[in-house]
Order: sequence, then structure tokens, then C-alpha cells
Amino acid sequence: MIRKENIVLLLLIIIGITLGSYSLWKTSALDKEMEKSAYVNLKVLFEGFEMKKELAISLKRDLSQKQNELDSLLFQLQAFNNKLNSIKNNDKGELLKFQQLQNYYVQQKNVFDEYQYTKTQQFDSQIIEQMTQYIKDFGGDSDYEYIYGLNSNGNIMYAREYKDITKQVLQFINDKYQGKN
Repeated sequence: MIRKENIVLLLLIIIGITLGSYSLWKTSALDKEMEKSAYVNLKVLFEGFEMKKELAISLKRDLSQKQNELDSLLFQLQAFNNKLNSIKNNDKGELLKFQQLQNYYVQQKNVFDEYQYTKTQQFDSQIIEQMTQYIKDFGGDSDYEYIYGLNSNGNIMYAREYKDITKQVLQFINDKYQGKN
């Protein structure tokens, strides 16, 4: 009889250990499935980021000044062209001056276009770098395992609306940029 009770007790212990191990394994697997993740709309973040707004104003001011210089040059070119059109017999020297001014304008326009492109790329890169760091800070502070970026490239084709934390992250990055965090 004692042996039968010992065997039953041993079986109960083995069953208990097995169930406990399974329960622990299942809880661990569920924890991995329940990792905290969300997504942000990168276009909304980029457009709403205060740093972007400030740099856009600075860039607009800078480009406006350079555009005014270019417009002034174009005005001179048009005035010169009107002068040449009003004269029946054009002096070859005057035509040469006009062509030189025209070439100079085209050159300055190309320089302006290149400057505008380069400055815009620099500002965008600077903004994205800062924004990315702030999103990492938000993720760490809020215990996220993953924060995905939704953009027009199709990185995320579908996500449930409740996983969208764009508004919270935008508030966080703007507060952080303004020194409130």
C-alpha cells in the first residue's frame, strides 16, 4: 500500500512540475507576443515638428534674399533686351554684352537652384536625425519594444488605429525640442 501511495504521490509531483513548467513557458511565450509596439505617421511628425517649422522659416528668408538678387538680375536682363529690341541697328558690342549678361544670369540661376537643393537636403537631414533621436527617447521612456514608421513607401501596409501614437510622439518631440522634457 505504501508503494502505491508513493507512486501516486510521485505521479502527482511529476504532473505538478510538468504543469508548472508548461505554465511558465506559456507565460514567457505570451510576454514575447505581447511586446509593446506601435507606429507613427512620419509625414505628420515631420510636418508638425517645431524644429522643421523654424528651419523652414530660416531657409525661406535665406532663399528669398538670394531670389531677390536673381530677380534683380533678370530685371536688368529684360531691360537690356527691351533696349536692344527698340534699336533697329544693334551694335555687335551691345549684343555681346547682352549675351554675357544672359549667360551670367543662367549661371547664377543654376547656382541658386543648386544652393536651394543642397540647403533643403541639409535641413531635412538635420531634422530627421533629431526627430529620430527624440522618437528613440520616447520609445525608451515609454517601454516600447518597437515603434514603426508609417510612410508612403509602404513599410507598413496595415496597422490597427489604436496602435497609432503619432499625436503622443509629436507632443513629446516638440516638448523635448523646446526643452520641456
